[in-house]
Amino acid sequence: MLSLVAILPARAILIDNTWNLAASNALARDFANFPSFAATGEVGITEGVGAATTSFTGTGVLIANDWVLTAAHNWTDNAVTALTFTVGGTLYTGNLAQRFQHPLWNMAPAPPNATVGISQGWDIALFRLTAPVAGITPAQIYTGSNELNSQVYTLGFGRTGNGSTPTGTVTGTLHAISNTIDRATSQTSGGFSGGQLFYDFDNGATLGNTLATAGLPDNGAFNTTLATAGTIFGTTSATTQVSNGAIIEGGTAQGDSGGPTFILDGGAYKVAGITSWGINPATDYGTTGLYGDVTAVTRVSENSAWINSVLVPEPATGIMMMLAGMILGIVLRRRPSGRWPQFAPVE
Repeated sequence: MLSLVAILPARAILIDNTWNLAASNALARDFANFPSFAATGEVGITEGVGAATTSFTGTGVLIANDWVLTAAHNWTDNAVTALTFTVGGTLYTGNLAQRFQHPLWNMAPAPPNATVGISQGWDIALFRLTAPVAGITPAQIYTGSNELNSQVYTLGFGRTGNGSTPTGTVTGTLHAISNTIDRATSQTSGGFSGGQLFYDFDNGATLGNTLATAGLPDNGAFNTTLATAGTIFGTTSATTQVSNGAIIEGGTAQGDSGGPTFILDGGAYKVAGITSWGINPATDYGTTGLYGDVTAVTRVSENSAWINSVLVPEPATGIMMMLAGMILGIVLRRRPSGRWPQFAPVE
């Protein structure tokens, strides 16, 4: 996943109960039963120019014909020189003039360099493509409030492991895992709502059931996040591993940042979360790919108003354009000579 280790990589791993990654890959591409999964693609980010150029990969999801939803931490604010989105085997170019990180995201560094703070509830971004994606139906975003205790599916292009061995290299293939949401947070600031969803990577017994453990020994980073995250929902943690055929529960890893977490709603799988960060309190931040890893995803339902404000023009803009059209029509009807009125262009 993203090599943005110093910025805030997502953590944890993917696993299935046969240790057969092909099964995880197959689930990610089971479009017959999960048509929304087809909207998931790989995000390419280039920052800097010349010898200072650095390239990263992350994950994103198409939510309109030409808009990709991803994590805000996938790029720094002003350094991006190229964005791409590869989905359905086709590479699309991002419009650098139309990329938006949530205004309350503050690029918090990863622990242990600094505690993960309140801005994680707004680790979300959108960028527009220079051409619409053909042949793929965009995923819908989830706007409900029933994420807690729900089974979800998370997709990404990140590293893989098996719960006992740390994550390896990025495979370049799309994976899918399942889990149960154990915690949800809701917060507000400056007129924006935000929040996160959390799940841990269990082994089916007591090992790995991090979110059922009091006093997480993580140098305060995880506890600080929950303490500053506004309202916290959920006090327990699922101990039974969730599964879907050969797939057993897992978590996210480097490379999965920005990837979608899907929840079933009204017969369709909708985007409920965007992979943000993670930690393993038992081993501190430095180890990944082990039971006990906690994944945090940005809560889409709490950010849906901001998402829609980017995708849909402000009502005032539409009204002004309508009024300008009405005025123009009246003037034209009063100018039988056919001479074009000298109006300044409407922006």
